[in-house]
Amino acid sequence: MATLHNAERCVPSLDDSQVLKIAKSAAKYEPNRAPESTVDHPDPGPLPDRLLTIPGFIADVMEVTLSTAPRPNRPLAFAGALTLLATLAGRKVRTESDLRTNIYMVGIGPSGIGKDHPRKINKQIMFELGLEDALIGSIASGQALEDAVVDQPSCLALTDEIDELLMAIRRDKSGTRQNLPKVLMELFTSASVLYQARIKANAERRRINQPNVSLFGTAVPERFYESISARMMDDGFLGRTLIVEAGDYGRRQMGGPIVLSDSVLQAARYWVDAANFPNWSNDYPRPRTVTSDREATAVLEQAADDFDEARSRAHAAGDSASVSIWSRAWEHASKISLLYAISENHESPVITRSAALWAVEFAGHHARRLIATVHGRVAENEFHALLIKAKTKLAAAPSRTMTRSRLLKNMHVSARDLDQVVTVLNDSGDIEVVDGDPTAPNQRGARYRLVAE
Repeated sequence: MATLHNAERCVPSLDDSQVLKIAKSAAKYEPNRAPESTVDHPDPGPLPDRLLTIPGFIADVMEVTLSTAPRPNRPLAFAGALTLLATLAGRKVRTESDLRTNIYMVGIGPSGIGKDHPRKINKQIMFELGLEDALIGSIASGQALEDAVVDQPSCLALTDEIDELLMAIRRDKSGTRQNLPKVLMELFTSASVLYQARIKANAERRRINQPNVSLFGTAVPERFYESISARMMDDGFLGRTLIVEAGDYGRRQMGGPIVLSDSVLQAARYWVDAANFPNWSNDYPRPRTVTSDREATAVLEQAADDFDEARSRAHAAGDSASVSIWSRAWEHASKISLLYAISENHESPVITRSAALWAVEFAGHHARRLIATVHGRVAENEFHALLIKAKTKLAAAPSRTMTRSRLLKNMHVSARDLDQVVTVLNDSGDIEVVDGDPTAPNQRGARYRLVAE
């Protein structure tokens, strides 16, 4: 595949020896598997349960989600409830630094773990409130997203298999989807200002005052990280995204019909009633400022210093992925501390020390986990992606060993492409041939073992 892309896309094309030299260099990246603790990027593990709950509205929505799900999953229930509140309160509250509630979240977990049920809960609540038009399903392009936000300035995108969308962006040659990450990022950072949408032919300028777009996407872990490009890391798209891991399969239960509690509906309707927000209008919103008490302010200021220091260390090390992630950590902490406050007390919210401590721990843990996870899992190019994929498959196999025929089936590539991958990994010492001639790794009947690192 590497030589094929070289012949088709490089003018003038490189010698095959040069292509293999580049591929061997790419093979030195870490494998795409569950992160292992390293000196540079220690892995704190998945988010602990204590960070996956917020008192008040979010806890109430989670209770409905977990009690009615055929296979309840706490992290996914939390992600769904958080993005729901971020949408309902959009354009109506802000922090003292003018940050808003809009967040992007992705829940990752294997098939059948229950990724769909939190979306059903969100849809049901939005329907009960008469806000079904503020729900966005699949996003075809940046232009389509802009059109949706023009009609509904505060909206929630519920996207299953978001990895397919991101992969389509990577592979898009027409340019229709290439601008979607750009639009998502611009909407994210424009939540407190005027957003200028594209101008349609023979149409007036379209401006969106303080757009509030939140996203709750779900995906299978391996496919999600395969879909992330190095560009998405460097330009900050991934850094703006909060990722929660579903973990193990929950115990199956009978589930049942979705019945919303009075506390959930009462709090949700509070955000819909503009009368609760004096001088607020849909065209010119004047959001209420939620203040932080003195102790919360001290916690958030210390976190800002700590996160900046971590970013500076990453910058000095030339680690652009970590720089991108740490650059957004304090913003994440501020936003979710605001969501904590309005969940705990929607009528008279204050960001307290408890809210700030929770938010700072969540944001710091999330940043460290994401950094440990993504290093070595984001491909620089298509051939590098194949190298990562092969190492991932071997890492997951018993004894980290797999036959050539099994690896070929799991990789879903041609025999010729596999030959190039195996040759590079064998030459770089990442794999060894345990059955067959080590000098001829591509022979039939060979078995490959991923070398421990």
